[in-house]
Amino acid sequence: MKKLRMMSVILAAMAVALILGASGCGGGNAQELTLAPESELPDTIKSQPAQVKIAYRFAMANPDVLEMYPCYCGCGSVGHMNNRDCYINQFNPDGSVEFDTHALG
Repeated sequence: MKKLRMMSVILAAMAVALILGASGCGGGNAQELTLAPESELPDTIKSQPAQVKIAYRFAMANPDVLEMYPCYCGCGSVGHMNNRDCYINQFNPDGSVEFDTHALG
């Protein structure tokens, strides 16, 4: 549970930093960060606490943002290259998402 709380705090801090940084640029090119609809989550994730669902929804809607941040939980040993990999295995050509359950705990 401690790992989950730490990952949630890190994700929230990254989102806040990106929003604040983008709003301070004044260039009008700020990326709008959104959340994917909860209805797009599989049941295994829908049954998780709100923080976890929000993190997965953020990952679905903003994978390019999470790709900019390394993960520090030691998951590199399972092939994860960045924070996005803790949530999403891949986006399929049909638009569906294959989720990684690593971030569930």
